[in-house]
Amino acid sequence: IPSNILIFKSLLTEQLKSAQSLQVTGRWQESVGAYTSLLEQFGPNAHILNGRGVSLRMLKHAALAITDFTQAKELAKTSGDQEQELTAIVGLIDAFRTGNRDPNFNPWPDVQPADLQQRLYQQAESYVVEAETLITQMPAGESIAKINAFTNFGLLYDNMENPQKALESYAKAETIARQLIGTDPANIDFQNRLARTLTNKGVAEEKTGFSEEAWISQFEALTIYLRLGDLRGVGNSMISLGDVMNMLRNPNAARYLYEQAREGSKKGGEIVDPDIHNLAISRLTQLQLPQS
Repeated sequence: IPSNILIFKSLLTEQLKSAQSLQVTGRWQESVGAYTSLLEQFGPNAHILNGRGVSLRMLKHAALAITDFTQAKELAKTSGDQEQELTAIVGLIDAFRTGNRDPNFNPWPDVQPADLQQRLYQQAESYVVEAETLITQMPAGESIAKINAFTNFGLLYDNMENPQKALESYAKAETIARQLIGTDPANIDFQNRLARTLTNKGVAEEKTGFSEEAWISQFEALTIYLRLGDLRGVGNSMISLGDVMNMLRNPNAARYLYEQAREGSKKGGEIVDPDIHNLAISRLTQLQLPQS
């Protein structure tokens, strides 16, 4: 391999890690800038586009995220990079699943607002079929792309009110994540993926009435998020733990956790994560409602 190609790959890898580290701590806008700079420097690249797509989706720019994931998918397929192809397809699943969070997103002008959510889910589910087919064609062995795939299958099924099917997907994702961590315990990416899977699994466990299991999943996720400094993850886990305590009829513990999530969404007195802040406020408000 020519030395200039090795230098190129090394430089790209290092800069990708920097952009990804911004995502781990929830600095989505900064990460978009970092990925955009990489595209300007290195040109169209599936790794970069997939990374930027994630941040754009988190910022509720659904159409832009879908454009990035679609381009990444084609580039990866052309180069034979199945890991990045799967990552792109999973990105599309997630972008359509959460498309309703972008008030300006409706790719089907003939679909009425009342029917849009169902159409988005249908589109996302079509990509699940494509992802499952690709996984069967990939070499044996575990990978982050496969963790993300099963985690996002679970998220979609959860949103479609099928928690049992969601739990099956989360269990597969958790198994892969733990196997990868076993080979590299210090790997931040592996830990982050496990925490995200546990958070989502805990929500599904709560929905199906497994409160003790939900607490265990969310507490482990919170521990990992705190270690990684993932503010969005910490907030989500605290709110979910509060939900579990509320379900166990311990409103005082629930209130404490919601308040911690609310305060954690601020920095220097200013709200830095409005989604977590608003969710915590909503939960606190519901606690004030009279019992029926």
